[in-house]
Amino acid sequence: MTAGRFQFISRQMWLFVSLVMIVQGCQTERMTAEEHFNRALAGLAGVDDLAFKGETAVRNDDSGIYKQAVVFQGQLQNHRLLTLTTSHPTGKIPKTAAYSAGGMNMDGLKGKMKYENGKWMALTAGFSNTDWMARLNPLEQLEYIGKSDKTVTEEYGAARGTRVLRIQLTPEASRRMTAEVLKAQMEKLRSRIFEKGDILYTPNGKARKRLLAVWERENREMNRMLEQSQAAAVYHLTVDKTSRLPRKLTSERVLEFADPSGRQRMETLVTEIHFSGYK
Repeated sequence: MTAGRFQFISRQMWLFVSLVMIVQGCQTERMTAEEHFNRALAGLAGVDDLAFKGETAVRNDDSGIYKQAVVFQGQLQNHRLLTLTTSHPTGKIPKTAAYSAGGMNMDGLKGKMKYENGKWMALTAGFSNTDWMARLNPLEQLEYIGKSDKTVTEEYGAARGTRVLRIQLTPEASRRMTAEVLKAQMEKLRSRIFEKGDILYTPNGKARKRLLAVWERENREMNRMLEQSQAAAVYHLTVDKTSRLPRKLTSERVLEFADPSGRQRMETLVTEIHFSGYK
């Protein structure tokens, strides 16, 4: 083959590759925001290892003052094993805003979860209340968002090399998310009444019956509150344009409800999570 012929074929090959890349790029740009979101979820599902760091806080009513907060980080290994740890908040949120779950202080906790049969299951022994991990697991949260009714749009002004997707759940999906979390906590609380060694357990049958009656009353009140509540959940997912994997997830979830005295209350949960270490 002559040098001129070889150069001609090389130019044709590069032209073909360039055209393919341009076409793929155009196809990517033509994708809807929801398609970009689904592709990010699919990419995340194929990752074996990753790390994340986050901070979540709760503020009551519209005062803007954070009442509870926690810093957390996680490490996914071999696609299925997730380790979570928590610590005191730093920076803007005061350290006095300690976060608790079901009466358990969330500072300094460590737990493990395993993904089996399409669900994240807690592996940690020694903690009666392990649902705190589900609250802080962004992989589980993103799975839930992917299955929920929602509207996905793309935000303008994203940093170079990224796109920012705004995901707003429908009011019913938002309320159902909150309800599922609270109901799971209440069921776990009930099980603790019967678990020997737990602080809520008593061998006295009459005392246990009274404690169960208290739980039933509180559970009815919670269900009443949820039936009359209104909820909203908005997420912003920053996706890397090259890898198509999440870089950051922020969220604001608002629950409006009437307390037992009939007073209207509002609770807002805000979270920010940064992803890294993809393998």
